[in-house]
Amino acid sequence: MKKFIIILVIVLGIIAIAIATMFAFMKSSVGDQIVLQYDEVPDTPYKLNLDTSDFDNAISNKRYNALSEIIPYGDIEEIQNMISKNQISIEELVSFYGKRISKLDREYNSVIRLNENALREARKEDENLKNGAALRELTGVIILVKDNVSVKGMNTSAGSYALKELKTDRSSFVVKSLQEKGAIILGKVNLSEFSNFMSMPSSNGFSTLGGQTKNAYGKYDVGGSSSGSSVAASLGFSTITIGSETSGSLIYPAGQNSVVAIKPSLGLVSRDLVIPISEAQDTLGYIGRNVKDVYKVFKYSLSKDENDPLSQNYDLLDENELNIELNKSYIQGKRLGILNDGSDEINKVIGDLKGLGCEVVEIQMSDELNSIDMMTVLSYGIKHDLNNYLQNPAVKSPHKNLEAIIAFNNIDDTRAPYGQYYLELGQGNSTSKDEYESIVKRNREISSEWIDKTLEENKIDYLVSMSNALSGVYAPAGYPAVTVPSGYRDNGEPYGVTFVGPLCKDLSLLNFAYGYEQGTMYRKNPK
Repeated sequence: MKKFIIILVIVLGIIAIAIATMFAFMKSSVGDQIVLQYDEVPDTPYKLNLDTSDFDNAISNKRYNALSEIIPYGDIEEIQNMISKNQISIEELVSFYGKRISKLDREYNSVIRLNENALREARKEDENLKNGAALRELTGVIILVKDNVSVKGMNTSAGSYALKELKTDRSSFVVKSLQEKGAIILGKVNLSEFSNFMSMPSSNGFSTLGGQTKNAYGKYDVGGSSSGSSVAASLGFSTITIGSETSGSLIYPAGQNSVVAIKPSLGLVSRDLVIPISEAQDTLGYIGRNVKDVYKVFKYSLSKDENDPLSQNYDLLDENELNIELNKSYIQGKRLGILNDGSDEINKVIGDLKGLGCEVVEIQMSDELNSIDMMTVLSYGIKHDLNNYLQNPAVKSPHKNLEAIIAFNNIDDTRAPYGQYYLELGQGNSTSKDEYESIVKRNREISSEWIDKTLEENKIDYLVSMSNALSGVYAPAGYPAVTVPSGYRDNGEPYGVTFVGPLCKDLSLLNFAYGYEQGTMYRKNPK
């Protein structure tokens, strides 16, 4: 009996630790993020210096000032019209964004490195247009990508000093496909190191190589982990940015910086050559200042990729979905399920939606959702999926596994100022592959069944919540979410509303978000 009690106490202790750890990850903003981000920022001797001289010299101050009235907050259609009318060259466009970053980003730390090939690629594009080539789908789209996305010729580090020398023989599938359609990669943006699955506590937007990213609107939580992607988009440092999400990492920082973001259905956007947390939940996504731009770039990135095991989800897209054109009237008559937190913000959103012709009903979370075991999935992934990335033949890294990264960081406290709790938790994860796959399957079943059942039984088109309140459900399910600016608190802090839809109905979801955006027009550019 005594032996049984001891075993029971040990088991209960392990469960308690697991629950506490899960709570800490899911509620990473419980700590005083304002203090961490603004008052107690650690010095990092490894912060990269941003060399903008090529961009500064490629455009005159007079031309820069003239374009400052047009480019930072112009949309893709407006910029492409300027290009077709020879009112601006691609080289000027790239130079403008680079110079804008040089002038403004010292205060925000959103950009971690610039692409030394960007101007060369711009001149080549200009030459092609001069010789009669037609504008491609994404000509004039200048993109900043999160520093966990591999770009040939650039380092990819996830913000970590341990991976500062990592390069790849080829670009990720997404980057290559965007470039083939005319887009130019301007550089890499900062992030919460290792996509916010490194330390506890964690400062949203901090990385050893990038320093602390600051909110575009003032002394507010910048959000994580796609903080640099959100801030850079909000400040007009590029046409669009790429971020990534495992659970809330696109949606939350986008809302905090008053920009639009889509977290796609898993597999619709390739995860090839992206430094992972967990293949079971990771996805890339797009962030921009308006729904129309996000929709355009997202739609042109949809493709099957044999390197992505979930790319089969692309087959679930029907022809009607692929042929959708944005229509602000699409929102009218939709029935919505609201996760009502009782806040002034959600009540304002409810009023807006009703005013736009929507029917609104309240929904409740199921107790069964509490049994989702996300922490085991993520700690398994940061070990096994990260090791797979580091050992990919295309990846050239001095460290080939998580264990080596942890050992490297342990040499000097400055290499991991907040520690590496989650990296060590992952290294110690002893879950078998079969157990892991079973947990992933169960998580996906519980979360997707709740979403599907809630939509069907209540005859609901979409779910609505504030910020990332539903990320613990849509993320393990692999379902899409879109956030749109929905206002500012009395102190000036932005916030966003989030819409969640059925699997692979991403374009319809964006169409709905477009109707909300056009009907409210809350976004204000940062001062």
